[in-house]
Amino acid sequence: MKDATIRTVLRRLEQKGYVTHSVESGTFLYRASESAESAAASAVKGIVDRFCGGSIERVLAGLVNAALLDPNQLAVIAGKLKRKPR
Repeated sequence: MKDATIRTVLRRLEQKGYVTHSVESGTFLYRASESAESAAASAVKGIVDRFCGGSIERVLAGLVNAALLDPNQLAVIAGKLKRKPR
């Protein structure tokens, strides 16, 4: 890609709030506006809402049924959630 195209894409991403920039020694440094964990959580929420009617239980059941998550892993997750302060 040409430099002008890259600058345009980065400027548009910044206008939409996806990235921010700072200038160091005359160089623009771009960074994501949100953490990878936050972006992943937002993406998963979109999937849960769109495909499972907002039911995380349906998602987890589907992951177990598809053998992407075994019941032991699910039990470990449940244990961590019980110990997590709210």
